[in-house]
Amino acid sequence: MSILCFRCLEAMYGTSPNVTESSIWNYCCYYSNMAPYVWSTKARGIEKTSGTIFFNSFIERLFNFVALSLVLSFLMHFDFEPFEDRIALTGFNVSRDLFSLGHLYNSYLFTVLLYFTLNNLFELNAFGENVKGFATQKVFDSPLTKSKTPTEFWTERWNHMTHLLLKVCFSNCTEAKHFWIRETSLFRLVVFKLPYLFFCYVFLVWDREEYLSRQRNASMTGGLQCS
Repeated sequence: MSILCFRCLEAMYGTSPNVTESSIWNYCCYYSNMAPYVWSTKARGIEKTSGTIFFNSFIERLFNFVALSLVLSFLMHFDFEPFEDRIALTGFNVSRDLFSLGHLYNSYLFTVLLYFTLNNLFELNAFGENVKGFATQKVFDSPLTKSKTPTEFWTERWNHMTHLLLKVCFSNCTEAKHFWIRETSLFRLVVFKLPYLFFCYVFLVWDREEYLSRQRNASMTGGLQCS
């Protein structure tokens, strides 16, 4: 939902790359797909990918998929708690145990799992465009191993597509005074608040259904034992 709002704002305020307005094909490709294309100013279109780049992209997709499978299988084997941890992951907790080695190790493994999950989800769309012969930018660029500073981690290597969308849509659109004065609050509400409330609603419904299911199972088990 947030990404769709970004694309709509780009269309409204003209902050998209100039090449996208060169042809109806460029326009449709840009606004109908979230893949970060590499645009050619000379050819006035999307750059073509080479066989070598496609092969490297395929190997990278395969590696990340296998890595995600291994990390997920490892965590599932230990019920997502390979190290002893007193912090329950069922709610918000503030305790000294947050700094225990077991909790830090588990948190790092969760971060690795999240990274490979997002990597596969975001890069899979771009890989589909590579299959068609279009060149795309790297969404993730080894943030866990090559980042030297927090700024480099968040703005250059962690998720280039999200950072690019935020920079192009939010920063450029807010340069207009009329947009800044009249629509910034509405923009923040639609882009950030509403998706958050929607996810909270989905989580609460799912958690409530799981709770009711456990209660029904417990009552049925108790009824069978009593009988």
